[in-house]
Amino acid sequence: MKKLYVIVLALFNVFLINSQPHFPLMISDNHRYFVDQDGKPFLYHADTGWQIFTQLATDEAIEYMSFRKAQGFNTIQAQLVMFPEQLNRYGQKPFYGDNDFSKPNEAYYDHVAKIISKADSLDLLIVMSQPWLGCCEEGFGGRPDKPIQKNGPDKNRQYGQYLGNKFKSFNNLFWIMGGDNDPKADRESLFAFFDGLYQAAPKHQLMTYHASPPHSSTDLFQYAEWLGFSFIYTYWREKPNQWTTAELQPHVYEAAISEWSKSDTMPFVLGESQYEGTGKIENDMGEPQVKKYDIETWMPSRNAYGETMSNSFMGEFQARRLNIRYKTKTGEIRYVHTLNNTAVASPRILIAILENYQQEDGSILVPEALREMVGKEVIRVKG
Repeated sequence: MKKLYVIVLALFNVFLINSQPHFPLMISDNHRYFVDQDGKPFLYHADTGWQIFTQLATDEAIEYMSFRKAQGFNTIQAQLVMFPEQLNRYGQKPFYGDNDFSKPNEAYYDHVAKIISKADSLDLLIVMSQPWLGCCEEGFGGRPDKPIQKNGPDKNRQYGQYLGNKFKSFNNLFWIMGGDNDPKADRESLFAFFDGLYQAAPKHQLMTYHASPPHSSTDLFQYAEWLGFSFIYTYWREKPNQWTTAELQPHVYEAAISEWSKSDTMPFVLGESQYEGTGKIENDMGEPQVKKYDIETWMPSRNAYGETMSNSFMGEFQARRLNIRYKTKTGEIRYVHTLNNTAVASPRILIAILENYQQEDGSILVPEALREMVGKEVIRVKG
């Protein structure tokens, strides 16, 4: 049975790699899934390369997308920009002035267009967000002084029209509205942006909404004219999180069944869920490590263990940027794999030593292994 599973998985990956969709995509006759122009079903198999437009230069983005294509992905989810203060790798802002939506920086969006164009040549679908709303006021929304509300409905509508016209030539593009949050106080300005984009963009560039978990797009906008497909977004019931209480966080299968059962059908995808991490239920890795091992030390004041050092296997990530390579016996050039170790994080390890070795009189008993280096057995307060 295990061998059969491996064979099926291998054939599935071969199918994904060799499948070349004829863009633009459409919605199937039964409104359940995507098809290409030849009527072939398109399985939305995405990688969340959220910040490729800001964190990567054009050639780096091309390398990343080529790698993902070879791994069997056919879709990349990406943020147009995540943070109001963010620049791309070329030092370009998305807007002139104080994030003035009426003054987009053409050079910034030209960089984005180059990457989308290359993705098209790789037969990759790009699903791109508006400036990210933000879960926790880190993005463009959530407060009156943030750009979405600050620009107001008229400039938001104008900016939506600009994006629709700027990227209207692309057949391999879908759009994500919102970003990690429900509209809330940003509603009026967001609705104007949605309208501007929907009116200017070609209708094959389908739009969805990235809400806060556990909401799906149709929970909020089921009857909106612009909504072309739905995102579901959840983790699992036991996951600690800042959005909902545990009993309100459905498992992925429960969210999927709920979305499938709605009366007005449209395609839906699992837009976001748990990221790959170190295996701890409360932890998302959030970094490029392939594997990460934490070493923790008991800290009495916390009544818990705390990380004092970590060791990470980085794969090729650092070597590619540094261009560190080696030649195999057969003459093939490959990138080395690197390790990244914090050794000893001095503030944290000092806390652990002080708390664990403090005596009743306030002095600190030096651990035996450190006494030769410290030069004494006990550290006392002078005076």
